[in-house]
Amino acid sequence: MATNDFIYLDKSDVKTICHKLAIHFLNIKGQPISPFESHNPSLLESSLALPNQTFGGADLYPTFEDKATILLYSLTKNHAFLNGNKRIATMVLLTFLYINGFGLECNRGEIADLCLRISKSEPREKDKILLITKDWIKSHIKHRKFKDQTAQDFLLRLRELYPQMN
Repeated sequence: MATNDFIYLDKSDVKTICHKLAIHFLNIKGQPISPFESHNPSLLESSLALPNQTFGGADLYPTFEDKATILLYSLTKNHAFLNGNKRIATMVLLTFLYINGFGLECNRGEIADLCLRISKSEPREKDKILLITKDWIKSHIKHRKFKDQTAQDFLLRLRELYPQMN
């Protein structure tokens, strides 16, 4: 699939979907996720732009797994939020997968361990961590039967399931 075949998330999607989901499902007592308004816009936007980046007309991240990997890695490492970056990155990844017809088969602890490993990694380990992350995603990703047209469709479905998110 080419870059244009995928649905990408933007800052608005993170604000209206991913951040709310992270607060709803992944908030930890004593370690609350920072309000969306406290984020660093340039760090968030640069992370969200990476999966769709090209050079000389070629995708820098050619496979869907490459795109998912760089998205999770950059959101985890860039620290666009004061607190909750790993949890927000997890929800961004899950939303990105979902709106493109994929899901993950794993438990909360497995993805938390992956994000923690990314977070604790040194810059010199980037290539190694990207490979580990990509392999993990490839081994846990599953196709779903349908593909949503927009991230907003995803939010509408979630609001039907979880009315308290409104």
